[in-house]
Amino acid sequence: MKKKSEKLNVAIIGKNEEQSLPICLKSLEGFDEIYYTDTGSNDRSVRIAEHFGAHVSFRKWDDDFSAARNFNLDQIPRDEWVFIIDCDEYLPEGEIEKIRKAIAKARTGRLFANVFNVNTGGHHAHLRFFKNNIRYKDAWHTHIPVKDFELTTINLMHKPSINHKKDPDRNFRIVSKIKEKTPRIKFMLARELMGHKRFDEALNLFQEYLDEAPLTQQTAEALVFSGQCLFQLKRDSEAQDAVLMALKFNPEFKEALIAMASFSEPWKMKAWSKYAKMATNYGTLNFEAQQDERIEQLEAISELAIKGKPIQNIINKRSKNKNNMKGNHG
Repeated sequence: MKKKSEKLNVAIIGKNEEQSLPICLKSLEGFDEIYYTDTGSNDRSVRIAEHFGAHVSFRKWDDDFSAARNFNLDQIPRDEWVFIIDCDEYLPEGEIEKIRKAIAKARTGRLFANVFNVNTGGHHAHLRFFKNNIRYKDAWHTHIPVKDFELTTINLMHKPSINHKKDPDRNFRIVSKIKEKTPRIKFMLARELMGHKRFDEALNLFQEYLDEAPLTQQTAEALVFSGQCLFQLKRDSEAQDAVLMALKFNPEFKEALIAMASFSEPWKMKAWSKYAKMATNYGTLNFEAQQDERIEQLEAISELAIKGKPIQNIINKRSKNKNNMKGNHG
């Protein structure tokens, strides 16, 4: 007898995402049920969710992603499969068949998907499918403590929402209030401190993270962020060493190559910029910041400097360095 396929549910939370939500929900055709929790929209988000047949619930936003996620999960029957997706994400065409096959042969109730940044090509693997019997921890919504999981070839596309720019201090508020400063929370808080130009504090937290955390893809990201802090603190040689170590972990890390270019003298800057152009960003997700534009700018600077021409009209390398920009935190 053919095994009956298991029910597939979607869990999604959102607020004022009328631009992203239709693309996201349209890509979910083939799932059995969609459960959408709205956290205070005053646009058309709720109507859009209802149009796509979602079960809609409401919870007031209180700067706690886990509370909103877990409330959303509470609307879904226990032990059924759940797919977690954000409003600014979508599944490529045909991915639903891969999902059903992966779930049918799953040895555990927890599966990772490959999340790709549409703007940069950045990538990371993230827990997105699980049996509805586990819950998120902390106020930050990317953390479910699990040990047994499986990697898959399922792909998910992420195009950062413009809403991230409407409340730039949101993430800083959330991670600052978390009392238990685990390595993961230290990493998040250090990124936010960078954005507030508190480079000494950020550097100390990145160093604590690197000392305490196991080696993961975030190791390379923490090293690049550390290098950017060191550069801002005029510790150029140490900055280069930190970024070179990041490239040892991930040679496809475009932001690391951009950093090496901006930290270097003109003839080296040209070479690093060339390598940055070829990098794919595979294995990292936390950088946005108009990378292609900055590579072109660095190439222009190196060309002028090699020819002995002034570069002040393009960039003041020390005071206007853009490599301290915050990554994508959504």
